[in-house]
Amino acid sequence: MRLHYTTLTNNRGDALILSIGLLLLAIMIAVGALLWLQTPFGLPGDDPARTARANPPAQTSGEAAAMETAQSASGPGWVMLDPTAPPQPSQATEPASIPAEPITPAPQTNAVDVIEPDTADPIDLQAALPAESVTQSQATPQTPIGSMATLPPTQLVEMAKAAIKEADHMRAKRYLSAAREQAPDDPTVAAYLGITHTALQEFDEAIPPLQLAIDHDVMVDMCSVCLVQIHRTRREFKEAHQILSRLIARNPLTPDLYRDIAMLEAQMEDLPAAILNIRSYLRLVPDALVARRTLADWLLFSGRNEESIAEWERLTADIPASHQGQIPFSTVLIQAGNHERARDLLRQVARANPDAPVQLYRNLSAANLRLGAYQEAIDVLRVGLSKYPKDFVLRFNITCAFSMSDMLPQALDMLRQLHADAPDTLGAYLDDPDLAALHADPSAAAWIAEVKAAAAATDQ
Repeated sequence: MRLHYTTLTNNRGDALILSIGLLLLAIMIAVGALLWLQTPFGLPGDDPARTARANPPAQTSGEAAAMETAQSASGPGWVMLDPTAPPQPSQATEPASIPAEPITPAPQTNAVDVIEPDTADPIDLQAALPAESVTQSQATPQTPIGSMATLPPTQLVEMAKAAIKEADHMRAKRYLSAAREQAPDDPTVAAYLGITHTALQEFDEAIPPLQLAIDHDVMVDMCSVCLVQIHRTRREFKEAHQILSRLIARNPLTPDLYRDIAMLEAQMEDLPAAILNIRSYLRLVPDALVARRTLADWLLFSGRNEESIAEWERLTADIPASHQGQIPFSTVLIQAGNHERARDLLRQVARANPDAPVQLYRNLSAANLRLGAYQEAIDVLRVGLSKYPKDFVLRFNITCAFSMSDMLPQALDMLRQLHADAPDTLGAYLDDPDLAALHADPSAAAWIAEVKAAAAATDQ
């Protein structure tokens, strides 16, 4: 029996991954820009203040403080260590193991107007710069290309930092390219150049210098973040997953790494691994509402209905605006077959929110139809249609309610209106079992047969 309500979906797919990728890139550039501007270019050991860098798992109290400072400076998204810190030997650790066999999420019903969880807003690079940021009139004069060969690499890198401060990545690339011509094997110059190529989405050019820096244990975390961005953009998920696993082994207290690897695993349809990692993220950030909703959704898609309902119960208790949590929760209840509880919940929401969104009327009518409360479903749908008269789901649901109530003239009239307004959309619903009474009526059945025959002729 087909249900007609707003459904959650696990197919966040490209849009979600792309938004995370763009967020990752924006944060990476912002953090890099800020820290480049604050730290002079130098060789390993030049900056003793960096000795407090967190280097898990053997994390001292000083290291914990350094990690906390890095996290507070970077904002929502990737929380990486200082990209200008002196290189430290990497802690080679095998990538975290994950279940080998991906699962196929349970099939979902008609996805209409999905309420997606919010993602963090990308960081505005200009807004993230210090207040004393250089204005256009103060912009650093550009150095003629021919004269770059006479400048030492350290000075060229400092000039690249100034260009980054002005959001001029092309000029930064010219300086860093000139520096690398003089010092082709310098891993620090290579790291800066690879990061700049990544910011410009010049991925083919970015990979060799990034890999050189990583091989020499220079700015490993920042360069690894860039490689993850490149592999995700190219949909090379296995490679991105391996790098994220190594980053987690190096930085086990960085919560956003767990969130991002969980999102990647969900796109790889490995929900058991995704659930484990989103729970690891929530152990570090227990009040993250978006992640808690994501966990509840993934549990539902995995067929773990009771666990999903329990998560939603805890979640809705912490969401201040009632319909923002209760309506998606009602979807979970309907998909789990708990129609009576969904109806009770939605009745409360309707009383408290006279201007509730269309999803309330879709879900409440669906719950009533499943409970056999056809007249209440019709009443709810009429209220909904008075506010959202063009909504296809509400119009089709009331057609089903009329058919199931043996109000066949009204059902056929509504079906004709739907066909006039949305013939292509209606075609997928004509065989819906909720229209069984219409199919049993000779006149209605004849009209439906004509519509289907005309559609078949058009397709040919």
